[in-house]
Amino acid sequence: MDEMLEEQAPAAAVPEPEDSGLIFVLDIGTRSVTGIVGAPKGDLFQVLAVETEEHTRRAVVDGQIEDIAQTALVAENVKNRLEKKVGVPLQEVCIAAAGRALETCKADYEIELDEKEPIQDRQVLELETGAIQRAYEQLHAELSDAGKMNFLCVGHSVVKYWLDGYEISTLLDHKGRHARCEIIATFLPSEVVESLYAVMRKVGLRVASVTLEPIAAMNAVIPRELRMLNLALVDIGGGTSDIAISNNGSVTAYTMATIAGDEITEAIMKECLVDFETAEKMKMEHGQKNGLIGYRDILGFSYEISASELAEKIRPAVEELASEISGRILECNGKPPAAVFLVGGGCQLAPLCGMIAGKLSIDEKKVAVGGNNYLKRMVETDLDISGPEFATPVGIAVTAMTNRLEKAFSVTVNGKKVTLLKKGVTTLLEILLLSGCQYSQIMGRSGASVIYECNGERKVCRGGYASPAEVRLNGAEASLSVPVYPEDRIEFRPAESGMDAAPTVESEIRDWMTVTVILDGAEYPLETRVQINGVPADRSRRIVNGVSLEIEHPDSLQTVCEWLELPLDGMWFYRDGQLCSPEDSLQDGDVLNAELQGEAPAEEAPQPEPVQAARPSPLAEMKAAEVPEPAPMPPAPPMASPIAPPLPQIYDRMIHVTLNGNPVELYPKPDHTPYQFVDMLNFVDIDPSNPKGGVVLQLNGEAASYLEVIRDRDDITIRWDDV
Repeated sequence: MDEMLEEQAPAAAVPEPEDSGLIFVLDIGTRSVTGIVGAPKGDLFQVLAVETEEHTRRAVVDGQIEDIAQTALVAENVKNRLEKKVGVPLQEVCIAAAGRALETCKADYEIELDEKEPIQDRQVLELETGAIQRAYEQLHAELSDAGKMNFLCVGHSVVKYWLDGYEISTLLDHKGRHARCEIIATFLPSEVVESLYAVMRKVGLRVASVTLEPIAAMNAVIPRELRMLNLALVDIGGGTSDIAISNNGSVTAYTMATIAGDEITEAIMKECLVDFETAEKMKMEHGQKNGLIGYRDILGFSYEISASELAEKIRPAVEELASEISGRILECNGKPPAAVFLVGGGCQLAPLCGMIAGKLSIDEKKVAVGGNNYLKRMVETDLDISGPEFATPVGIAVTAMTNRLEKAFSVTVNGKKVTLLKKGVTTLLEILLLSGCQYSQIMGRSGASVIYECNGERKVCRGGYASPAEVRLNGAEASLSVPVYPEDRIEFRPAESGMDAAPTVESEIRDWMTVTVILDGAEYPLETRVQINGVPADRSRRIVNGVSLEIEHPDSLQTVCEWLELPLDGMWFYRDGQLCSPEDSLQDGDVLNAELQGEAPAEEAPQPEPVQAARPSPLAEMKAAEVPEPAPMPPAPPMASPIAPPLPQIYDRMIHVTLNGNPVELYPKPDHTPYQFVDMLNFVDIDPSNPKGGVVLQLNGEAASYLEVIRDRDDITIRWDDV
């Protein structure tokens, strides 16, 4: 919980801005990290400082942070330089996620109103939050099991509001009986968002808001009054091209393509036989001058190439980029848009606008690079941020400044306020993960198992069971899958992991047996014999992973004779006064009387007198020296303390279940608590903290949660969805 994203008061302001709260933005791109610090000034965003630094190696690929440490190092450099410029420490940051593997859903939600009271922010927030929850449920239903519980909402746009059935642009301060809204929500795989959070934690920053890069760019380049038109915005970065479509006054679609500026750079690498950094530099020079471009290839030879010749070499790659972007626009919009705006560092390739226009069959003048359009409407600054590469970071700042939901949607976890992700984080489980909890703290870890071989058969001694976490929502016990709403109170006690298995010879061999043979008045106690990796072991010996046990019991007359080196044919053996034949099996605790064979066996052997402390025969002395004293029984290993009082008697007996089609016997737990679904993970080769897709969880044919109680004859399925 140390890394929890707490909501703190804004940092102190520098004298220039009218407002007292600074807004700090970091745009983590594929090629570079851009930081902006500013403050609200009326309806404008006043930019105070800007810094950009390129990655020294490819730490971000296709919008996904792959090298967290390297990305954090660059981000920290940008943050430190900005702090020097504005003169105050920066503690909270606004960020945006690239649209890699983007999923979108439309949903609506309706609430009842008190027609005597005007609509306030709280009702609008409830309306939008309910619609986002609906979108999340819809996405969850549409996705295969592989994608379930792996997506987070990183942004939404309101398409329409209705009041008493009539469409309206804003609900605030109106009165009515029913209000409804329709939203389009955007979802990304959780690893995309979580890697951003990991970088911010390394830099020592708390995340104040998160949005989607095309949402941010749209807010900067295409104001609301222009969204009546059918426009497309394309943010071309190094690794991804994020696309947003507007029509009829709202944003109607988001999509993305995993092809962008890096594909052009890679084309130069192949054509000119250069490394990535050299190719990136050549691409930049190609867009800035028409003369010769000098470079050195990977073999060390120097060359010069004209900008026009380089343009011809990369033309197929540029055309492929234009085809992919145009295809995505047509797929989302259903027809060519009225106009297309290109932003981002990868949009400044000379023939790109014309190629996109041609493939969309629209006038070439209707495709343009968007740059300083937003400056007059939204931004006040003396700094040079007119380039299209600044559209996204400025848009992040404007989005954070104007979005009510980002500021209002928070919950408390153990008394600390946590700002949520705009709200796709809809379940308790997701809230706890994003507030800094580890998966092991939430679900608990069973103790490590010990796997060994016994008489050629594979055996598993399982670790102790975890005590599950205790989670309360607004004072009541709650499932990890329940939705969470603004201002909810969450109380969380971490799970306690189970103890690692510590098996011994004695604890693992339940059928340990002894047989006593009396010969010539001397007793010869014979016990089960154990060897570990060929070395004799006593009952207290620990069993570790990978060892091989060989166990032999004195369970037959033949084995007894072999151990005592007695001839089976020359002896009579009696058990409980009855003659014992060689075919008879022996039981634990049997006492045998042995005597040399005479002419005929006695019908009943006389019961031996109690053995006194007399000198044994020479045979007894020899055998006694070979038979070790039984080792004392070691104390049982400590068990984890139960967190609840003993449950009813039903949990004190073995239950039988079917797991993935195989019968499994579940012995009573030492603490008498019932088996829960999460305990069954110990019996399958699945680790939820290291996902390989989605996990299918079923109890008696129905979807199951981890905390459901397992009962006798239940049918359980736990598997990866592609198995």
